[in-house]
Amino acid sequence: MWRPGSDTTPQIPERFGSALRAGGRYVRYAPVVRRILFRAALFLVPGERAVGAPPLVASHRLGELEFIRAMGRVRESRLRTGATQWGLFRDGEQPRVFQEIFVVASWEEHLRQHRERMTATDRGYEEQAKVLSDTPSQTWHLLPTDPGRQ
Repeated sequence: MWRPGSDTTPQIPERFGSALRAGGRYVRYAPVVRRILFRAALFLVPGERAVGAPPLVASHRLGELEFIRAMGRVRESRLRTGATQWGLFRDGEQPRVFQEIFVVASWEEHLRQHRERMTATDRGYEEQAKVLSDTPSQTWHLLPTDPGRQ
C-alpha cells in the first residue's frame, strides 16, 4: 500500500490573486489555449443571446491602422443592415490576420442583408477594406446544428 512520505512540512497555499495571474500568463503564452477560448466564446456568447443567430466570420490579412478604420465603417454598415453583434479580432497566432465576426438573427436576415439592404455606399466600405487586405478574405457562414434553431 502506498503512503505519503514522512515529510510533514506545512505547505502555504497559493493566494487566489497570484494563482489567477499565473493562469492568465499561461493563457497569454499558450496560443492553442487562446484559440480554444476564442472559438468557445464565438459559439457560446451568440448562442446565449439569440436562438438561431448564425455567426459569420471573415478573415483578412492587412496593413493595420487604415484597415481598422475601414472596418469601423463596415461595422456601421453591418449593424445598420441587420447584424445584432459585430466584432473585429486579431488572430493570436498570426498578428497580421484579423477576424471580423458578426451575428444576424437568422440565415434569412443575412440574405436580406446582401440582397435588399446594402447600399452602394455599404459596398464601397467593403471594397475599401478588401483593397487594404494583403490576401483575399475568406468567409465562413456558421449555422446551428439543430435544424429547429435556424
